[in-house]
Amino acid sequence: MSQRTVQTVPPDQPTMDSSELAREWSRSQNAILSFIGSLVHDFAEAEELLQETAAQVFEHVHRYDSSRPFLPYAFGVARNVVLLHQRKRGHHRVIFDQEAIEILAVAFADLEAEQPREFERKALVNCYKKLPAQSKKLCRLRYEEDLSPGEIARRMGAVPGSIRSSLSRIRDQLKICIEQQLLKRGGRDE
Repeated sequence: MSQRTVQTVPPDQPTMDSSELAREWSRSQNAILSFIGSLVHDFAEAEELLQETAAQVFEHVHRYDSSRPFLPYAFGVARNVVLLHQRKRGHHRVIFDQEAIEILAVAFADLEAEQPREFERKALVNCYKKLPAQSKKLCRLRYEEDLSPGEIARRMGAVPGSIRSSLSRIRDQLKICIEQQLLKRGGRDE
């Protein structure tokens, strides 16, 4: 029999306060329910296990290192809740073994991690569309045609330093625009 160790966050690691935890849980709840539902195939049972997972996450918040992504941590807690539930039930209707559950947890975490990146990509496209024509041209030359600032300057009859400055300002504009869109999105999710 293997001994199980409880990992706690070292004193110097960041922890999460209850309002932050509530926001993270709210954003992640549907994904966690989907994960649990893929393991038990009974919606009422999945909802009960989701509630147990929430209780465990909130009760043991001190174990979570808030410098790391929340969803993989929550999937790990859900995995443990499901495994304990299966052990308590005995052998009837065990759908997945522990290894399969681990694989599913990783797959769900990967899927969820892709969604924010897709939103960021869409935000970049939207912000790029808002740029003036000259800025779009500079971006196309630099990032699509992969020209150096010196080569762009020669083509446009400009000084390489001014091209570098312009590209830097464009990147700053895009960054601000994307951050604003992400903030707006975050406000809708809460």
